[in-house]
Amino acid sequence: MRKLIILSALLLSQTVFGQLSATLKANRDQFVAFEPVNMTVNITNLSGKPLTLQNRTNQPWIEFFVRDHTGRNVLSTKDVAYSPVSIGTGQTVASTFTLNNSFNLTNPGSYSVLAVIRMPGEGDRKGTPTQSTHFTVTRGVTAWSQSVGVPGTAGDQRKYRLITFSGDKYPELYIQVEDQKRGRMLATHSLGRHITFRKFQTSLDRQNNLHVLFHTSPSVACHTVINPAGRTIERTYHKNSATGVPRLLPATSGNVSVVNSIPYDPQKEAEEKAKFHNISEIPGGVQQ
Repeated sequence: MRKLIILSALLLSQTVFGQLSATLKANRDQFVAFEPVNMTVNITNLSGKPLTLQNRTNQPWIEFFVRDHTGRNVLSTKDVAYSPVSIGTGQTVASTFTLNNSFNLTNPGSYSVLAVIRMPGEGDRKGTPTQSTHFTVTRGVTAWSQSVGVPGTAGDQRKYRLITFSGDKYPELYIQVEDQKRGRMLATHSLGRHITFRKFQTSLDRQNNLHVLFHTSPSVACHTVINPAGRTIERTYHKNSATGVPRLLPATSGNVSVVNSIPYDPQKEAEEKAKFHNISEIPGGVQQ
């Protein structure tokens, strides 16, 4: 209720003569539950002097107001100490914030959010609000899952999930790692674009690291290795060979390798292509 009163007072008191101008943009329109929901705030200093925005006791310099699809306020679960920001006269700075750090956004549905920025000396009922921006949270589709133990620990168990998600631009393959003993998510993030007509492959090595091989284009596959802590420890690319498409091969030693492939470095290929100039770049006076 306190947040609703403060927000109403702020929106009613704003004029076009503010000393700050601020906009808010979600880094994407759709998110998978538990992945970071990042927002970028652009702030322009119109005060005529340099400013430093910083927290005071029980008063953050930026505050977010989130509502669900019913219009109800989503209450913050914890306070976050935001780093101070310095803005020169007439300058604009961009800062990115992760809403999950202070709000529970795991329930699927549509949300709206706005931010309020407070200059030094401004209290609860003052500040510069951004416009509202909207985003959606979905669970995606669980395409594969496997529970495994954690080597070297007693009783710990992880659950790997691969989630297919048709995002803002193209289908993506997500990895999710859950600590089943403590009931918390260790990681949820996109592995990249996934060509759905080629099925992904999975395998576990002797350390219970998860190996995933999936195609990012009809001729290129990505091999990613995720450990039980949810960290990506290896990522390589492979082209189709003359005899077929790449595949994972578990060995009796417990290792996992990629066979039937040609190693591929997309960065190196881009650098090689950059060495060749377009014909339009031929210096003036040179005859074609």
